[in-house]
Amino acid sequence: MARPQKEGLDYFPHDVDLSKNDEIGELEILYGNDGYAVYLKILERIYKKGDKLGISAAETIQILSRNCNVSVDRLKEILDKAVKIGLFSSVEYKQGFLISDEITRRMKPVFDKREKMQKKYEKGISAAETPPETTIVKESKVKESREEKDICAPKAHVDTPEPTETPKEETKDPAGKKAKEAEFDAFCDNVVAFLNTKTGREYSAKSQVVKDLSRARFNEGRSAYDCRLVIVSKCRDWIADEKMAKYLRITTLFNKSKFEEYLQEAKMKVKEEQSGEK
Repeated sequence: MARPQKEGLDYFPHDVDLSKNDEIGELEILYGNDGYAVYLKILERIYKKGDKLGISAAETIQILSRNCNVSVDRLKEILDKAVKIGLFSSVEYKQGFLISDEITRRMKPVFDKREKMQKKYEKGISAAETPPETTIVKESKVKESREEKDICAPKAHVDTPEPTETPKEETKDPAGKKAKEAEFDAFCDNVVAFLNTKTGREYSAKSQVVKDLSRARFNEGRSAYDCRLVIVSKCRDWIADEKMAKYLRITTLFNKSKFEEYLQEAKMKVKEEQSGEK
């Protein structure tokens, strides 16, 4: 008798630093906790189904709206933005579905494992080579459960054995310096690309002025998320004001005497939006 095929997952990986993701951060800036909640609740439904989520029916949108505790119009606005910033596939969305390559990639190992086990049972296993069937079923369920729990967990989060030898103290660390420089380059590229997207300008991440101001904020421990927060906040304040729009530039936004003020102002706006204040 063929083993019944299970559909969907009982749980899915929720990265501990998900809220620091740039795209999620942008949803939170624009929609507060509604943006975060809608995205997570959509993920729950996709993973439970184990396939893309159809949203073309009006009834489905109504159900999602109630489940997320937001109006239909706000739900559609959040979904449109989530698709625009790449959290869901724009091609599938136009066809009435929600899914992404990343979600599919995370589910694939579980489905591959299930398919392999199904074929193994259908083919039949020699009793001389394996334990009784009851043991196989129990063992496969345990392995499958572990597989679902561990799928695509970020490598940085995987526990590794402690080194048995004390590393030698190094007076020079060229590899560490290169890694730090690579981290800064990624930071600078990320922030400048985001600013150009929001303002329609064409700043170069290789410009010395841009690099100097970006490095100063980077060396202070500022994250790309902090910089994007400032950019979004000031764009909302200035972009429609002809006199102020010209100040949406690196030399103003990342100025040492202004950046901290702009950042705290942006964080306050986020808190007010999340608490429902206006």
